[in-house]
Amino acid sequence: VIRAPTEVLENSAYFLLQNIAVPATLAGATLAAGLMTLQRMARTRVLSLLICAVCLVYQLVTFASFAMMLLNRPGVIVSPLFWIVSPAYIVMYGIAVIVLARWRP
Repeated sequence: VIRAPTEVLENSAYFLLQNIAVPATLAGATLAAGLMTLQRMARTRVLSLLICAVCLVYQLVTFASFAMMLLNRPGVIVSPLFWIVSPAYIVMYGIAVIVLARWRP
C-alpha cells in the first residue's frame, strides 16, 4: 500500500478525479453495458465493445504509469495484490473486447 502525503490528498482535485471519479464512472458504465447485454437490448454490442475498449485502455495506461513511477522510486513497497488484480483486469477486458467483436446476436 502506498501512502500519499496528506497535502496531496487534501489539495489535489486531480488525485480525486483520477483515483475515484474515473474508475467509478467506468465501473458504472461497465455494469450498465453488462446488464444491457444480458437483456439483449438493441445496439448493445457496439456500446459494450466501446466501453470495454475504453476500460482496457484505461487499465493499460494506469498500470504502465504506476509501473513507471515504481521504476523511478525503487524503495516503494507495493502490495502483491496490485500485481495480481491489475493484469487480471487487463486480461478480462481484453477477452471481453475479443468476444464482443466476434459476437453475432
